[in-house]
Amino acid sequence: MPEDAELQRLAGDHVSGCLDADGQCRLADAVEADPALCRVLADQLIVDRMLHQVAAGGVDVERIMRAVPLGDRGAMQNRVLHLIESGAVPAHRPRAAARWSPLRWSLAAAAVLLIACSVALIVGVTHRAPPAANMVAVAATVRSGDGAVWSDGRPPTAPGSERIVGSRLDLRAGLAAITLASGAELVIEGPTVIELTGANEARLLIGRASAHVPPRASGFILAAEGMTVVDRGTAFGLDQSVDGCAQLHVFSGAVEATARAQLAPLDLRAGSAVRLDARGGTLSPIPCEPTRFARSLRPLDLALDLVDLAAGGDGRGSAVADGIDPATGEVLSAPALGVVRGDGNYHRVTQAPAIDGVFVPLGDREQAITSAGHRYRFPPNDGQGYDLIRRGGTFDLAIHGGTPEHPGLPPIFNGIDFRTSGHAALGLHANCGITIDLIALAVQHPGLRVDRFSSKVANIGRKHGGTGRADFWILVDGVMASHYFTMTPDTGTKHVNLRIDPGTRFLTLVATDAGDRSGLDWITLGDPRLHLGSAP
Repeated sequence: MPEDAELQRLAGDHVSGCLDADGQCRLADAVEADPALCRVLADQLIVDRMLHQVAAGGVDVERIMRAVPLGDRGAMQNRVLHLIESGAVPAHRPRAAARWSPLRWSLAAAAVLLIACSVALIVGVTHRAPPAANMVAVAATVRSGDGAVWSDGRPPTAPGSERIVGSRLDLRAGLAAITLASGAELVIEGPTVIELTGANEARLLIGRASAHVPPRASGFILAAEGMTVVDRGTAFGLDQSVDGCAQLHVFSGAVEATARAQLAPLDLRAGSAVRLDARGGTLSPIPCEPTRFARSLRPLDLALDLVDLAAGGDGRGSAVADGIDPATGEVLSAPALGVVRGDGNYHRVTQAPAIDGVFVPLGDREQAITSAGHRYRFPPNDGQGYDLIRRGGTFDLAIHGGTPEHPGLPPIFNGIDFRTSGHAALGLHANCGITIDLIALAVQHPGLRVDRFSSKVANIGRKHGGTGRADFWILVDGVMASHYFTMTPDTGTKHVNLRIDPGTRFLTLVATDAGDRSGLDWITLGDPRLHLGSAP
């Protein structure tokens, strides 16, 4: 059993999602020695995830975590929470930049108190006992996938059986498959809380679920906050976020979707998707993305969001940070950094498991671009970049109190606003580079490998009559695969669809300033995806 200080570190790394293999073994030993610890860590993980989803930039999430009422969770949970609290903000956790005025600190403190109240409500929704009517057990079974973590440390089944006891399932991580008596099958992906409300119906409180409904179960109902989906012989996915928004993606067949502000049910066919506006209660169309959802305990294909990976997430929406400092490799939640100067070194990224490292290309000399020592010589440039490699696109200083002559440039190109639901943008303001470890991703998804990279790429740097000019590079294991020269806002969008051969380890993406200094070189990747298929 680890000592208190070691347990503190392991618990913090586990909650942050960056616990290495050795640490996982040590934590597993601790859980085996005291099963109550598993429940404690699971509670911490889901509360931490929810907090980061609702907290505004700069809010001290760790402080809010310490304010969450402990209730009667028991002495062990008090002890572990105290350990995490006593360490303040662990060094590996994303942190906000320190360049804040006293006024902004006061506002942040007020936000902490307000969000702490919201947290109490969120935690109450997740942990409160369901109504008595829903406590009646529904005939159903559940199977856990590899790495599944349940709120109580084990699946909610009768001993030695797959039969579900009760009606509520609280999966904190991993995958699980639920089969109802009607024959309808659900695959849920943690963190997800779902209630089985009848022999052929369920309610998704939070998280992500995909449904396969055979003909004998036609009419299956899956409800979410503000939306009800009625199956008409189909397969579909439903994603319910903590902010009340929901997304419905129809894979095959047809469904009826009803929202509180819709006058009549909306008929949706295969290839359709809609998003629920939590405030207005209306449904609006979005692109259908079946690969957003795991549809079996061993998926045959998945699409991972590079934007989420670069912000420290798992590629499935778990990121809590803003991005990576290309000059240090540190994962941060911070205002715009302004000019970033390179030192010619390759910086490993330890807080984003799929990202191998980052660098600022100095040009006119060979420099390392992977941890395995691959090197490349880029053309001469001014040796500096701007801001983080940032989720949501590169931010200008005006976003955080800059001057009127430095407005932000929203990631809008190719007729798409990549800030809207169903889309994502990654800012790679020249000069910077990022390398993804494809083997690490394959290890995290047994039986799959990365076989394709896709994205829409543009330089959106235009303001006050000026335009940026930049190059975009794609390298595979240190060898150039694609080079898009002198991109400006007038050259339009480049559509990338790169096949990746088996055995490839590193994918490197680089923005350089095309030799005219790096001002306005706002290279932006729209919907960058790493597509995983079955390993040969």
